[in-house]
Amino acid sequence: MRVAQLAKAAVVSSETVRHYTDLGLLRPTRNPDNGYQEYSSADLQRLRFIARARRLGFSLKDTQQILTSADNGQAHCAEVRDLLSERLAALQAHI
Repeated sequence: MRVAQLAKAAVVSSETVRHYTDLGLLRPTRNPDNGYQEYSSADLQRLRFIARARRLGFSLKDTQQILTSADNGQAHCAEVRDLLSERLAALQAHI
């Protein structure tokens, strides 16, 4: 899948996909024949997770931390719960 196809499937902009790729949140492979970046179904799942996390108020830094923990095989449920508690407190203070 190329950038535009991935963006459409995840309901985000192509610029968002490129930005997350630049940050290392997405890791496409390169097609050896044409050099295009190609994204997998795992990249689509990851992008959907990032988009959901952003809508819930997680920063990109928080999201990257969660994904890094998951990539390393570490249990991250408690970490996510702590981050959600922080976001909830911040939202309540904002309201």
